[in-house]
Amino acid sequence: MTDPTPGGGAGDASDDGVLKALTDLIRGSATPDVQAAQALLLRRLALEGDVIPSRLPAPKNITEMGGYLNLLATLGMTDMRSEMLSAALGLAIPPAPQLEQDVLPPPLPLVPLANDLPSGPGAASVAPSIHLRSDLAPGLSKAMGTIHSWSGQLPLWSPPPVLPPALMQPPAGEEIDSLLFALGRAVRIAPAAALADPATDPVVLARRKGDPPGYGPALAVHAGTKGAVKTGWQAVHWDAATATYSKKALAGRPLLPLHTALEGSGFTPRWIPALPSGPTDLAWAELGNVTGLLAGVSRFGTELALAHAPGAIRASALASMVDRLWDGERFAS
Repeated sequence: MTDPTPGGGAGDASDDGVLKALTDLIRGSATPDVQAAQALLLRRLALEGDVIPSRLPAPKNITEMGGYLNLLATLGMTDMRSEMLSAALGLAIPPAPQLEQDVLPPPLPLVPLANDLPSGPGAASVAPSIHLRSDLAPGLSKAMGTIHSWSGQLPLWSPPPVLPPALMQPPAGEEIDSLLFALGRAVRIAPAAALADPATDPVVLARRKGDPPGYGPALAVHAGTKGAVKTGWQAVHWDAATATYSKKALAGRPLLPLHTALEGSGFTPRWIPALPSGPTDLAWAELGNVTGLLAGVSRFGTELALAHAPGAIRASALASMVDRLWDGERFAS
């Protein structure tokens, strides 16, 4: 029978349709079900697909096939020898155990969450979405919805949802933050959202009379929001004349402490004891979620495996840190 596919016949069109469907699947959403389907597809492609044409010709007869099998046996590659023999006989074979584990999606992957985009010159630096662990994102999403109902905004920042490669160790002085970010347990307030002009910024670093020494973030909200206060604020801003952070009185603008706005979300803002030392001092901007972490019990590697595939962990700069334990404040070595 003549092969109908040469010359761009119906077979080619069918293949193109299948290829498009597979491509659409690979580009699909980051839900766990879709990730599992992606992993299955890519695993089968890696094990069975003609991804890269072989430099060796296919065996023409049983003698040549025996030569390949003997070569694999000589090299000690018994697993591959068994897989080759199974493939030649048309038998289903299980994937290599390590490959199976490496491509399986993690149980709680990092997922995107729509971000607030501020106005002004710094808006371009704020990404339209952030990434959090899938079980922690709903709490923050709900809190942000409530903030919007108060006419407030909370522009945030998170790193890309991938682990740093082995050649890139965490920045000096930011190791602990990097670890929490890698777990999808931390985000930052976008620097462009605060410290420029307390009279217009959506987020204000401030304190009121009676507060403990230091400063914490507050949100600008509409008048009448429960817990919001208009008077008695000392707000922090960048003083271009002195190239330092300064404080000034702010009145007439309702501000709600961020820790109040985030109650029940699992995320907690920091209270810093002094003015930031400079634009790169972002301790004031950090929001962390340590729900479920037990001092002396929670292991960094276990937490990491909830959000990332084993292969990605082994190839990352964090592979040497997997045995660290949570001490109540950080994953300590």
